[in-house]
Amino acid sequence: NWVRIKGINRVTNFPMIATAYGRISNIKFENIELEKLDRTKTRNFGIIGHAAGNVSNVRFTDIVIDSSYRDEYTAGRHGGGYTNNVALISMLSGAASNVKIDGVYVQADATGVTSTNTTSAFVGYSNSTASFNNIEAKNISILSGDRYYTGGIVGYMNGATKLTGITLTDFAIFANVDAGGVAGYAAATTYGRTMNNIIVKDGFMIGRVRVGGVIGQGYLVNSTDASPSVVDNVFVMGDYHVG
Repeated sequence: NWVRIKGINRVTNFPMIATAYGRISNIKFENIELEKLDRTKTRNFGIIGHAAGNVSNVRFTDIVIDSSYRDEYTAGRHGGGYTNNVALISMLSGAASNVKIDGVYVQADATGVTSTNTTSAFVGYSNSTASFNNIEAKNISILSGDRYYTGGIVGYMNGATKLTGITLTDFAIFANVDAGGVAGYAAATTYGRTMNNIIVKDGFMIGRVRVGGVIGQGYLVNSTDASPSVVDNVFVMGDYHVG
């Protein structure tokens, strides 16, 4: 049976769920809007701050995550910004599988952020213990301003993160440095062994430096054996190191 969490609209400095230590499964998140309240420094902002366990059979539909900066004269707001990881799941340490995302808007900027900052429609920062399998995302919009590490599925992949069976369609990403349709930064990734069966179609990937239709910046080794991946009708634009 599915559990539905829906119809939530919050102006806050914190993720809706700070940390999930156990398994997250059979949950539908629908029609949720989270907006950053003020300039309080926040490490994670999104539906789940840190998913320490596995995430499986989860649906995200019609979600807005907005941590962008507003000046104090904007009605009802006293700031924003000052946030490191902005995504549906800000940090992931477990395995994510069988996840469907449809209709997600994420907006963030670099105001007040001096260390690593990530932005994504799914996971902001993935630890080396994390993995992604059978993830489908469509109707995605991301505006990450002057931030680093922006990706449609994951902003920053740390270590040997595995990505298999990923589909991203109908997306528009406007970013800065280290930005990709699937991942902004992929550390020591073995393409064909830890990344395969990637489909990226019908989207815009616009950034400034190290911008890619699939990966913004990655350290790829070994071959691309047994990795039937497709990139089709994707417009990529940037100033330097664009692919």
